[in-house]
This record gives sequence, C-alpha cells and structure tokens, in this order.
Amino acid sequence: AVLLDGATGQPLNVNRMQRSANLTQRIALFASELVCSAPNCDRPQLECEVHHLDPWIRGGLTNLVNLTHQCFNHHPRNDDSRSGVNGKGFMDRDPVTGRVGHYPVGGEGPVFNRSAAADRSGGAWARRKHHGPPPTPPDPPDPPEPPGPGDEGRLF
Repeated sequence: AVLLDGATGQPLNVNRMQRSANLTQRIALFASELVCSAPNCDRPQLECEVHHLDPWIRGGLTNLVNLTHQCFNHHPRNDDSRSGVNGKGFMDRDPVTGRVGHYPVGGEGPVFNRSAAADRSGGAWARRKHHGPPPTPPDPPDPPEPPGPGDEGRLF
C-alpha cells in the first residue's frame, strides 16, 4: 500500500514497495532536518544518505517516520542490530518528542543534533513555535577574585 498526499497525490509512505526514499520523501526530510541528524553534525543533505531507523532488512518501512539523514561519515557508525557491537550506538526516534536522536552504547537516551545548521531546519522552527526556545544551559560560575595587595600569604 502507498499513502498519498491528499492535495497533490504524491506518495508519502511506500511501506515495503521500495527500499529507497522517493523524491517527495527526500524533500520532506530536507525540510524537516536540513542536515545529518547525528549530534553536532552540519553536513548538508547533499552529503547524506537516507537511513531507515528500523532497518529495511528487518522489515522496516520506507515511511517518513522511519527515515532520517545520515552523512557518509556517520551512516557507517550506526549499529542496526542495536547490540552495541564495536561500541556503536544507533539512531532512533525519541518516543517523547518524536525527534530523531543518537542513542550511544550504555547512554541514557537520545543525543540530538544541536548544531547551528540543524537549528535552521523546518523541524527546529516548528518545535520552537510549538514548545518555545530550548532551555539555555546555565552560565558558568564567575572566576574567583584575584588576590589583592597584601594577600600573598593568605590561603583562599
């Protein structure tokens, strides 16, 4: 079965009919992600491959919710078996936010791409519009005051 966009008739989900993402899916991924979804990567879509989060070989569907961009550097570093072989983590969609993130071996949860390029994507824009800006990390503490005159022998 193929899911078509009601207004344009373009295929959005092709399930198991084809392995490769179609042009409509690639455009939708580009609008949503803009760059590789690996943490801190700013490689543009032109330097990426479309990756199945649930692997095609294990029955994964060629549907937008199961696809993400992975650059030529990060795609081979993904462990589709999710067993942690060779210290590799895997990419998956966070069940809480719906955002694609990297799950490192032994890690606590997804690590998202927070690069400046990823922040310019349509998906980031939609998240900001719906949820507001992401929380900013706290400012580092102020450095200690330098010793003044006559403080040479004091311990601080």
